[in-house]
Amino acid sequence: INVDIMHGLPGQTAAEALTDLRAVIALRPEHISWYQLTLEPGTPFARRPPALPSHDACFAMQQRGQALLAAGGYARYEVSAWAAAGRKSRHNLNYWRFGDYLGLGAGAHGKLTRHGTAQRSARPCHPKAYMRRANEAQGAATTRSVAQEEALFEYLLNRLRLAEGFELREMRRATDTPPRQFERRARRACERGLLNIDGGVCATTPRGYHHLNEILLDFLPQ
Repeated sequence: INVDIMHGLPGQTAAEALTDLRAVIALRPEHISWYQLTLEPGTPFARRPPALPSHDACFAMQQRGQALLAAGGYARYEVSAWAAAGRKSRHNLNYWRFGDYLGLGAGAHGKLTRHGTAQRSARPCHPKAYMRRANEAQGAATTRSVAQEEALFEYLLNRLRLAEGFELREMRRATDTPPRQFERRARRACERGLLNIDGGVCATTPRGYHHLNEILLDFLPQ
């Protein structure tokens, strides 16, 4: 059982956020996802944004909440995922490890690797549009191959979220990017203490978790 819980809600105080989290921890679920509310583009919230707590207030909520989770016996293995011993989410790990998956149904996205090239698929978001195209040969999906430069960015977008890091040789198999080329581009993040590369393994540092977008800027496709 997993419980998703957000902090940084409109008008929320740190005390209220921690009260919510304590209530969840008291239920002893095997897995807890603890993350800050973000206003997604194209949503009513983004068009008419409510007053949200300040950045500093949200950071304080996050730090104090993480301490509560750790004290409650949960280990952080991904940016926002905490698990009891032996209870990491195998479902989500497949996404974060750049694995393949089928996207079935309206609005679904999928990824399938063929002959070393990742292919992305997307199905119509609106159920009626999806049903009109459901009997087509491709099952109403549009597909595209992911270019090498995009593949590296997408790989890092997922893998850098995991505390376990990744082997550079695994990255090469998944993206066809030579390790030395990657290390050159990662040098700035390493010098700033955001990434650590040691023994052929790259991992995000605890500080780097707060600057993932900054790390990824160095790997944006041209």
